[in-house]
Amino acid sequence: MLIRWAAIGCVVVLSGCSGSIGESDSTGQVGTPAPRCGRSVCGATGELAAGTAFPRLTHSQWENSVQDLLRLDAQPELSGAFEPDTRIGFFDNNARALRVSSDLWEDYQGAAEALAEAVTTDSAALARLLPSDLPTDPIERTRAAVRDLGRRAYRRTFTDEEVDAHVALFEQGAAHFPEMSSFDSGVRMLLEALLQSPHFVYRMELGRGRNGDAVQLNDFEIASRLSYMIWNTMPDETLLDEAERGALRTQDQVGAQAARLLDDPRGQAMLERFHAQLFNWDLYKNLSKDPAEFPLYYDQVGDDMYEEARRFVEHVVLEEQGDLVELLTAPYTFVNADLAGIYGFTDSFDESFSQASFNPTAQPQRGGLLTQLGFLASHGGLTGSVHRGVFINHRVLCTALPPPP
Repeated sequence: MLIRWAAIGCVVVLSGCSGSIGESDSTGQVGTPAPRCGRSVCGATGELAAGTAFPRLTHSQWENSVQDLLRLDAQPELSGAFEPDTRIGFFDNNARALRVSSDLWEDYQGAAEALAEAVTTDSAALARLLPSDLPTDPIERTRAAVRDLGRRAYRRTFTDEEVDAHVALFEQGAAHFPEMSSFDSGVRMLLEALLQSPHFVYRMELGRGRNGDAVQLNDFEIASRLSYMIWNTMPDETLLDEAERGALRTQDQVGAQAARLLDDPRGQAMLERFHAQLFNWDLYKNLSKDPAEFPLYYDQVGDDMYEEARRFVEHVVLEEQGDLVELLTAPYTFVNADLAGIYGFTDSFDESFSQASFNPTAQPQRGGLLTQLGFLASHGGLTGSVHRGVFINHRVLCTALPPPP
């Protein structure tokens, strides 16, 4: 086991970062200082341009990426046993919070070992993992498998040096797993290395140059930013192909790919997730009111308020292609019969959700997310107006308020 991890570690160092992952900082806290570059990923000077970033994948991104990389039918659901992600601010993917402790690194290693074994000892899973048109020549077959898996795991094309290093690792598989065929054992060894590499665990952003104070990302880095922002997972083959062609340089090129990703259930899920975290929709589901004081309250009202907000955002952004102004002022919402009764709509509604327009005369104060029932009810009570004002200043206007007198 120790020899196997030593071999894998050498390849990881050659192809990426070294020395800093899991080390303690000056405060004694284990974390992730800026990684040092290995010789195969740096420029001629071996230095990083200022402003590049190395955000770690969140656990949900890791689950999605593993599923897509290994072409699994479902998420492996291993991250539930990992050291939990730390959340800072409104969102769960704040890079400042996503550190790698020694415990988490052991979690990654254990998961890599378990996943590599599971996939390579299942003939159907192994067949799904690899291209169907691999060469028959053993040497070329190995190199083709390394290039394909490396490209998808690292979200970029392997360099010739990386191919050679990972082929050498691949060839050590037979010695570590003698009960397996030489090819299957090589794939297992390769997967163990790829799944614990910093190039998989982190989104490496080295850039391709500077434009004034800004660092210009290369096409593969743009592809990863797009994919993790909209799909919460690794780029698909189309994005990787576009990046390899150098076709993610212009606003139109990036916009076309962003539109493609949004026109997908995964894009719609991330749209919901972004707004749910920004506007703290989880508060809606935990809502509790006294029925004696609020006679229209019912047990499922929180879930219905969440669904109202979700449908409203999806309609404004995807169907109307609206902007922030419409999100905050649109004179309509989506309700079922129960919510319609609370709003005072007089039209006929049933248990399904449908669009309903506010009467500008009878309901002039209604319009947009911040006048919907969920937001108002979750920031209610005697001090509700104060809480709403603080929330809007912090999350919508990005204004820092002084402490109370």
